[in-house]
Parts: sequence; C-alpha cells; structure tokens
Amino acid sequence: MPWALSMRRLPSDYNPAIDGLRAIAVVAIILFHLDARWLPGGLAGVDLFFVISGFVICRSLAAAPCPQLWPWLLDFLRRRLLRLLPLLLVVVVATFAAVSWHLPRGILDGTYENTGLAAMAGASNLVLAWSLASHLTPFADANPFLQTWPLAVQAQFYLLLPLLIFAWLHRRPACWALPVLALASLLLAAWQTRAAPASAYYLLPARFWQFAAGALLYQHVHRCTLTSARRHHGWAGLALVVAGLAMARPATLPFPDGVIVVTGAALLLAACTTSTGTPPLLERWLGCAPMRYLGRLAYALYLVHWPVLVLMRGDQPLPLSALPVYVPLVLGLAMLGHHLIERPLRYGHWPWQRAPWSVFGATLAAVAVGLALIGLLDIG
Repeated sequence: MPWALSMRRLPSDYNPAIDGLRAIAVVAIILFHLDARWLPGGLAGVDLFFVISGFVICRSLAAAPCPQLWPWLLDFLRRRLLRLLPLLLVVVVATFAAVSWHLPRGILDGTYENTGLAAMAGASNLVLAWSLASHLTPFADANPFLQTWPLAVQAQFYLLLPLLIFAWLHRRPACWALPVLALASLLLAAWQTRAAPASAYYLLPARFWQFAAGALLYQHVHRCTLTSARRHHGWAGLALVVAGLAMARPATLPFPDGVIVVTGAALLLAACTTSTGTPPLLERWLGCAPMRYLGRLAYALYLVHWPVLVLMRGDQPLPLSALPVYVPLVLGLAMLGHHLIERPLRYGHWPWQRAPWSVFGATLAAVAVGLALIGLLDIG
C-alpha cells in the first residue's frame, strides 16, 4: 500500500496525529484555491501549518541537544535543506518549463518570474510583499509561484528559532526572548493586517507568533505533565480549527481570524502529544492510515497543486468538469515527488547527507543547475 511505503524509516518520535493535522491543513488550502465558496476560510490552513511547524521544529531541536551552538545549528540547517529544498527546486524549474511551453512567449510577468527565482533562495515572500498592496489582488492569483511564500517564511523562521531554543535548553537569560517576540509579533499583526495587509500576510514579523505558539506549546509539554482532564481540549481544538477554516475571512488574516485557528491548533497539538490527552476516537481518526499518508504527502501536494491549477484554469475558475483530471494529476505528481525526491533525500544514507558542508555545497550546485535550466527556457 502507498501509505505503508511512506511509513518506513520514520523518526522514533513520530506522532501520526500530527500528520492528520497536516492533511486537514493542505486539504483546506486546496479547496479554497479550487473555489473559495467551498471553504471560505481555507487560507487559514497556512496558519495551521505554521503552528504545526513551530511545534515540530522545536521538538526536533530539543531532541538533539548540543553544548555548542555552531555544530548544532549546522546540523539543523542540514536537515532542513534536505527536507525542503530538493522538491522545491524541482517544482520551480518544472513550473518555469510548463509556463514556457503552455503559455505564449512573453506572458510571464516580471513579478511572477522574480517570485519563482526568489523562491530558490527562500525569499519569494519578500518579492510578493514589496510588489503587491494586498494578498487579495487578482494579480497574485495568476502567479504560478504564489504557493512558495509560506516556505520562504518558514526558511526565515528557521534562521531565528535555533538561537532561541538553544537559549531555552541551556537556561540562558535570552530564553525569555521567544514569548516576548511572540507577543510583539501578535501586536504587529493586529496593526499591520489593516495598515499594511501585504506585509502582514507575507512577511515573518507578523507571522512569527503563529510559529511561536507551536514552539511555546512544545516547551510547556516538555516541562509539564498534562492531566487527563485536558483530553477534552482535543475536541475543543478540532471545533475551533473547523470553525476557523469555515469562517475566517481572507482580509482578516493573520489577525484576528487567524487567532481562532492558532488556538484550535494549539489545543489539538496539546491533546495529540500527551499520553492521556487524545480522545480515542479523535486519535484514531487523525492517525488512520489514509490521513497519515495524506499528511506525509502534504508538502508535495501543497507545492504542486497551485501551478497545476494556474496552468489548467487560465484566467477563469476551474470548471467542475475538470476535477476528474485535476485531482488525479495533482495526487499523482505529489506521490512521485514524495517517493522519488522528498523521501530518498530526507531519509537516505549516503555519506554526503550526514555532513553539513557537503549538503551546503550540493545545495549551491543544485540551485546553480536550476538557474541554468531556467535560463535555457524561452520565457522572456
């Protein structure tokens, strides 16, 4: 079975319910992109992803403590590069190729092209924030590289979080920086969502509190034993997540409507990561094989669903008659990317994968090859 193959060689601290949450997030985003009327708050799936990411990355950092910052940081960045970059590069280059083949010459707008190129350096969110007045403009919806901006936000967060977690693990005075920065980020989001919507939506400063919510939750779970009374929080969290995805307004993300999803995600994660916390029915549903497999595919699904949708629909909504083609195509591409690119490079045992500097060198070489291939395409 495909999900059986995907479950091999998973980390010892693997929690299947977290993959269930990832599945909810990616399905919500795809449904919104297909037709916003189907799930009006589906964009808040990104907020859900950010909370999960903050929790999982904090857990990963805490599981590999090191008395010295530099080796610990290099190893963390090595693992993140192997996790995220290979499939991203393949999707970006393939999207450039598909655009050059599918659309007339010269149709690729400069902002679109810059977004794709910046995605290879973890900076596409900067291009979008500086180019657009709002994330709700139709101009953004035609960008085949739009889906890369959350990955850029995550990459920027990964440069900051290890320093904060290192301080927390070693009882440094700076351990208070994470909650202080989270509060400052929340206040900034409350102001920027109205005053500068593109910056609030695309940039890390107004999104940091969402990652921090997951990281702070892990710190609490790590230090405290949650009582069985908290098992009911799982159902409350699920209700808040569903309510947020159903009713959040895109114009009020990340604040205030994002608070609903972030709160629900924190409650769900707290329930799912304690031995007595998760109601059996909720645990079985989130951790069932199809939900686990969909969650493992979430990164690949997220990357490929958007460019395929943009190329298939053009400037019109995708008709329902196209769904029998769109859904299997996206699912098939995601499965290929996950099993042939993502998993081998993340869990492989080649010697170069264990050395940070060889991974960094391979990263630079891969980006250079990607840029060279894009340069050969007739998209100007």
